[in-house]
Amino acid sequence: MALNTLAPNKRISLTELQQAFAGKGWESIIPTGLSDDLLVKLAYEFRALERYMLSDDEGEPPSLTIPTYVVAAFLAARRPAGSLRRQVQFSEPGLEQAIRAYLQEMERVIVGRITGVGGTVSSEEFAHEMEAAAKAI
Repeated sequence: MALNTLAPNKRISLTELQQAFAGKGWESIIPTGLSDDLLVKLAYEFRALERYMLSDDEGEPPSLTIPTYVVAAFLAARRPAGSLRRQVQFSEPGLEQAIRAYLQEMERVIVGRITGVGGTVSSEEFAHEMEAAAKAI
């Protein structure tokens, strides 16, 4: 089997992502809760953004929409159901750190699913890591 055959043949749309997360709890938004197809599509979006951020390329950057939506949806889902503060705010550096934390966990999950050797952190530990990274208020 060639691993490159696992690459997504179609990028995810914001509408598709919104439908995938609609009405779901935060546990279904973290990488361990994603289907293989959604996990790979999101990994593509996050990796393309990371590659651009780490390069000296001054061309057109990839869209921040999908990674930002994932981070915001996760942080909003972590709020208590009756909370008046369902909106999530974070700084630009907080968003960047949260995107990197999410990408790192996605990579762990992908490798774990391919090799059968896990290495992910617990759901709660990941949630706290994301909240600390984003410095969500």
